[in-house]
Amino acid sequence: MTWPVVARAYIESFERARTAHGHRRRVAFRAKTLAKRTVDLPEVDLAHVRHMTDDTGILQHATFSVPRRADGYCLDDNARALLLTTMLEDAAVEPARSVRALASRYLAFVAHAFNEQTGRFRNFMTYSREWVDEEPSEDCHGRALWALGSVVGRSSDRAMRGLARQLWRAGLPAAKTLSSPRAWAYVLLGIDEYQRAFEGESEVDAMMAHLKERLLSAFHASSTSTWPWFEASLTYCNARLPHALIVAGARMQDEAAVATGLRALEWLCSVQTVDGVFAPSGPTDSGSAVRSAPCSISSRWKWRPPSPRASTRTGSRATAFGSPGLNSNFSGSSGKTSSRPRSSIPSPAVAATGFMRTD
Repeated sequence: MTWPVVARAYIESFERARTAHGHRRRVAFRAKTLAKRTVDLPEVDLAHVRHMTDDTGILQHATFSVPRRADGYCLDDNARALLLTTMLEDAAVEPARSVRALASRYLAFVAHAFNEQTGRFRNFMTYSREWVDEEPSEDCHGRALWALGSVVGRSSDRAMRGLARQLWRAGLPAAKTLSSPRAWAYVLLGIDEYQRAFEGESEVDAMMAHLKERLLSAFHASSTSTWPWFEASLTYCNARLPHALIVAGARMQDEAAVATGLRALEWLCSVQTVDGVFAPSGPTDSGSAVRSAPCSISSRWKWRPPSPRASTRTGSRATAFGSPGLNSNFSGSSGKTSSRPRSSIPSPAVAATGFMRTD
């Protein structure tokens, strides 16, 4: 027998085997794409939250994962942390004693931040526990009331609920003087949380009605058929505006407010979603998406429909991301110049896309 004959015999044997067992052929391996996989949320991990928290509260910033003491603390972040730990306790996804220990520190910070003489909350504290003298932030006042309201409405700790309610009621009157739509939204969310435990308080109901109407008025003053929004630009934490209007409308059985909030939210989702992916800055005039950095950066930048002059403007009022002067002081959402250091923004977008500095 020659080797060619042996080879043909092998081929014939393989062909017979393939024909006889064809129904048992293995399907080629194919990895499931993200779109076809079941969405499994990861377990809650508070390791970094604990790492950033000391006896005073949660520190404001970190260098990579290392707490940056030079920046101290702020009420904004401690209010957020208080809201987080209260929600975690209520959802029972973490041991109650563990999250309550963290919540107690954040609540203590919020309590210390309240200025009884002004009825407002201070925001910035140095690492040496000294308050930085500056005009109170409207956003932080609203966030404090939101977090305190959640403690009142959700916490199982009687002492924490008592202190939170005392602070919440002391800080509520100042909400009437706030001019920021986001501050109104945070207060409305705080009222809704508070009313989980205490309903029918006339002054609280009146404040909710007042802020709901202000938010509705802002929407009607700014919105058009193609721009159904509360302001002339998309800035930061945008979804909180329709969120608050929907919640307040539902609480007060105001169907028009709920419908307006849903309309604004649907539009926001449409302009901030590209191919099923969240693109927080919204579209350009051509309809293409421009991605922005996280909320800590987008809160200092505003997206607005570009004007014909946008592509020719230069200087601090239309500075491209990554251009000279970016790390110099510039206005935040409050419109006031801050002397605190800013992080660099490694993005190549240009002013003509619609990102425009507002200082």
